[in-house]
Amino acid sequence: MQSNYSSSKEESHLSYYSESNSTSVICLDVPSHIISKGLWVQFNDPNWWLKGSLPLLEFQLTVLCFSLVITHLILKHFGVSKVSSQILIGLIFGCSWRQFDKETINLFYERNQDILGLLAEFGYTLYLFLSGVKIDLSMTIRAGKNALIIGILALLVPLFAANFVRSLLVDGSGISEADLSTLPILISFHSMSSFPVIASLLSDLEIVNSELGHLGLSSALFSDLLSLFMMVTARQAKRFKDVPSIASLQLGALILLFLLILFVFRPAMLWIIRQTPEGMPVKGSYIQAVIFLVLFTTVLFNFTGQISIMGPYVFGLAVPDGAPLASTLVNNIECLVSDVFMPILVITCALKADLSQISSSFDAAFTKLNIVLILVTFVVKIVSCFLTSRHCRLPFRDSLALSLIMSNKGAVELVLYTMARDYNAINDGLLGWCFLSIVFVATLVPILVKCLYDPSMKYAGYQNRNIMHLNPASDKLRLLACIHQNENINSIIHLLNLSCPTAENPLAIHILHLLRDFRSKCLGDGRVVYKEDVCRDGQQTAFIIRKIVNLFDLMIVGRRNGLKSSQTDGLNEWNEFPELGVLGDLIASTDINSRASLLVIQQQIVIQ
Repeated sequence: MQSNYSSSKEESHLSYYSESNSTSVICLDVPSHIISKGLWVQFNDPNWWLKGSLPLLEFQLTVLCFSLVITHLILKHFGVSKVSSQILIGLIFGCSWRQFDKETINLFYERNQDILGLLAEFGYTLYLFLSGVKIDLSMTIRAGKNALIIGILALLVPLFAANFVRSLLVDGSGISEADLSTLPILISFHSMSSFPVIASLLSDLEIVNSELGHLGLSSALFSDLLSLFMMVTARQAKRFKDVPSIASLQLGALILLFLLILFVFRPAMLWIIRQTPEGMPVKGSYIQAVIFLVLFTTVLFNFTGQISIMGPYVFGLAVPDGAPLASTLVNNIECLVSDVFMPILVITCALKADLSQISSSFDAAFTKLNIVLILVTFVVKIVSCFLTSRHCRLPFRDSLALSLIMSNKGAVELVLYTMARDYNAINDGLLGWCFLSIVFVATLVPILVKCLYDPSMKYAGYQNRNIMHLNPASDKLRLLACIHQNENINSIIHLLNLSCPTAENPLAIHILHLLRDFRSKCLGDGRVVYKEDVCRDGQQTAFIIRKIVNLFDLMIVGRRNGLKSSQTDGLNEWNEFPELGVLGDLIASTDINSRASLLVIQQQIVIQ
């Protein structure tokens, strides 16, 4: 990069761009122009709109936003995700503008991407920070062994398979030593399952709160944390091998940085929570201070020799979960990050890929090897996750859907491949192949998951959580023992002994200390009543409900799907809201005109 100064009193004016053997020579004006001199003054100059950085940025954002809206408006009807549309926009402008270069149409050349790239990197920093904020680390404890097994194997099995294929194909391939040294890094990129990407996919599919969504998030979290640990370990091991003295200093600085986040920054955020009145949002000055710490942590991670983008992710993990701080951070900046900065990031990364070189780069052995590794890791990850899910007794369709979810790729992989290109680990041709694989996966996975997963079953579980389906051979009978005073303990123990627990049929006891004597305060005051009415047909059922519906503020009824009984005969014919069930629809109907709140409960049945 060169800086050119002009002796003219008005401005420095020299700026040119040339390409030779994929090497770009960029000359910048110093000092740079922020605004233009107006339409009329520079009207005769065909490149007048490129002279000011602010008009250039505004024009770039206008073109990209308009193109993205129109493209996604068309492609979403075919099931194409937002990320795929954004990558396609970047690929189109990144290649097409170069094909028609006349030194006038150069809106998205690399010399004009400085500010756009700065916005993209800032947005990615906030994106990783928010991803860390949304992670509840206690979820890793509650997730169970199924999520742990699926998450770990989703990373390790493709990683080992790719390394095995590499060892078979490298010999006699003619790949240079420099390229071979970058293969372990690229294999880790091919094999990873990124938590932010999977969380975004589940959010787009609106199944985050489903059983499958919880399992996918937990598995992705385990996989991502393991990947992060392996990345840091491998980076430090390589440094210890090359320059042990510097590696020791960097490792010490990294440990001090983790201690700083854990014992200084996190207590500071806990202090902010204590200073915030209950039910009130966090002050804007505190939010600004947290954002400053995010950027400061990013700089510190860069000084320790680690990838700077690890900083906001780790700092986000240190933010206390829930309200008021975490929820306020998410509410304040999530919309800006997801709808403004992330599209800029994805498009800016895709602008750097040149699809015109993918055909010529395919002849290179290094490119062919990486294409094979991308296919191997994708297929092996699907197979390994599917078999592991079936071993964990998930249904067939849900196992296949989960394996596809864990194989999804998105913005994180896009950034990593772009960073590999910036560090000359891969060339433009291989970058284009990597981006095409991301577009393929990010487009295919949501469509297949929608076909495989039934949203109507989103709240059905993979375990029978009732006494009726208890397996005495393997399951513990879980009991909740409520204690008000110390004198009640012996009585509870005697009662539990009457259930005759054995080593083969154990009990799992959970203790609840009652803060209020419910029985003595509520029994006999008329508010707790048990009454049973016998109904022989649907007409009698409707009569009894009409009689009692206005006596209560809340009514709780059950719902059964596809089961018929004599007590509800004839009531199905007048259903207006079948999702509420027979009794729920009857209570909610306008004929009864009830003011009571209605809660409909359906028993959770295991999916076969």
